[in-house]
Amino acid sequence: FNTLAPVIYNLTVARGADLSSILKPLNKEAPLEDWRRPRGKIAKLGGSQKIYKTIAEEILKKIYRSLDYCCTERSFDRFLNGAEAQAHKKTLEKARSLLSPLILKSVQDLEERDWNLMGCYVLIRFRNDSIQVYVGKSQNAKKRLKQHGGYDLYTVKSCSSEREMEVLEMALYHLVKASIRENENHPPPAKYCPFC
Repeated sequence: FNTLAPVIYNLTVARGADLSSILKPLNKEAPLEDWRRPRGKIAKLGGSQKIYKTIAEEILKKIYRSLDYCCTERSFDRFLNGAEAQAHKKTLEKARSLLSPLILKSVQDLEERDWNLMGCYVLIRFRNDSIQVYVGKSQNAKKRLKQHGGYDLYTVKSCSSEREMEVLEMALYHLVKASIRENENHPPPAKYCPFC
């Protein structure tokens, strides 16, 4: 629950929903007896942070099917195997962690954030029962996020150089499912994309 609580809060704010409407499907997908120690179904999987994160992501994707916006594990492995440089593999891992629904924040909280950083961002807009995902980069991410209107959730990752930003944005572009990705064009410089 510690892993799920922050994102559930952000989903209630973004959707304008009440907590009970979100927790009702949670109870259906992961009933309390599953959490019981030491014999509960979820407790038997283990107690590491990686296990908690994986379980929390799976539960979120069951509650909000639209939050399953990242490419399949098989596609991700294909990108990893196709990456020639170790740095590109690390960038793919960084992009996948940035696409985790567990770190999404409500855009309403953006004013409270006290940072101005160069980096890549992911924006999510709810559309009835589906979502749209937009990925981008900026020299001043907070300022750029404020310029994008109509989005409900966001996440951002700082980058130390322009090239790191470009490669991370390209990785994000490829890892988001094309059917829900709002970006119409491949991020530049497309001819130097290590993931195409």
